[in-house]
Amino acid sequence: VAAQLIASDAGTQLVVVSASGFDTHANQLNVHANLLTDLADGVVAFTAAMEAAGLADDVLLVVTSEFGRRVAENGSGGCDHGAGGLSLAIGAGVQGGMYGEVDLDDLLDGDVRPSVAPQALFTSCLDWLGVDAEAP
Repeated sequence: VAAQLIASDAGTQLVVVSASGFDTHANQLNVHANLLTDLADGVVAFTAAMEAAGLADDVLLVVTSEFGRRVAENGSGGCDHGAGGLSLAIGAGVQGGMYGEVDLDDLLDGDVRPSVAPQALFTSCLDWLGVDAEAP
């Protein structure tokens, strides 16, 4: 649906798609395997649709979560909320690579220590849209 909306040339600059079910505190291994497969399939389908529509150079896809996860598994086969998380930026204009670091020897109360502020990702997205992040 997001690809159809963008390809319709209705002037849409931002589409937000939400996926639920990732807040797993139990049985995480099996649940996340299915959720991540669904996410991967959606990303592949979306990027293929944008390429087919000739819009691949005009689209930035960002995948993020509002919370990170703890390093250690809890007693229910899941992971509780933690400080560090993961975000992905996908598109022709993205300079590929891994940004930030994960040092499992330097945890923050049992969590991966955040090394890239979420605001940096959001500022990059605003820059890509041509919006001044400093503007009031």
